[in-house]
Amino acid sequence: MDVLIIDNGNGKQDADGFRVDDRGDGSITFFATNSAFIDNGADGIELDEGNNGDVVIHVSNTIFDFNGEYCVIGPFDETDTEDPCNDDGDPDVDDAFDIDEAGDGSVIGRVVDLTVVNNFDEGLDFDEEGAGGFDLDVVNVYAENNADESVKLSEEDDGNTVARLRSVTTDGDLEFEEEGVGIVDVTINGSYVGDDMKLAAENAGPDTTGGFYKARGTTVVDDLDIDGDIEVL
Repeated sequence: MDVLIIDNGNGKQDADGFRVDDRGDGSITFFATNSAFIDNGADGIELDEGNNGDVVIHVSNTIFDFNGEYCVIGPFDETDTEDPCNDDGDPDVDDAFDIDEAGDGSVIGRVVDLTVVNNFDEGLDFDEEGAGGFDLDVVNVYAENNADESVKLSEEDDGNTVARLRSVTTDGDLEFEEEGVGIVDVTINGSYVGDDMKLAAENAGPDTTGGFYKARGTTVVDDLDIDGDIEVL
């Protein structure tokens, strides 16, 4: 708690402000409160769980601002395919808060009272592979002027993407995706989404709904973009 991580990782590509890698059996448990991750060259936080185990988070009262710029200001060459900053001709920018969970396990927990602004790729970018899914609360999050989605949860294999959002204010997209066998179950209350709300359930399974979307007291300025048999309640 009470940690400031500022201006790190501006000397090479993919150097994060704070990073945890786990490649064996076991989980990552991460708590942060009253903290700030500002002006880091790659992700403000990256949690990378590459084998069996969960990622368990509780992040509260924390600021993410201006993370992920290094490949814009670094020695980027759009014609050099060997340049580590070259992402199909564009700078390989990074996120405010990035979670990658592979192998059996889930991403579980809460993010509460966050300010997520001016980051060069996604705001909250959470990806889950292998058996497992998401079970997350996203509460009182202000996200503005991030280059890509403000919040993105993407689950590639068997599992469910379950998210409960309340008091989220953003000028960007929110995206919830289930590519394997499983459902998307998103509840959002008292929120303002200044761009699209995207939900996708591509392979829920035979005779199974793709999930549920429940919104109360919420404005979505642009499209409610649904891919799959997701019930709007």
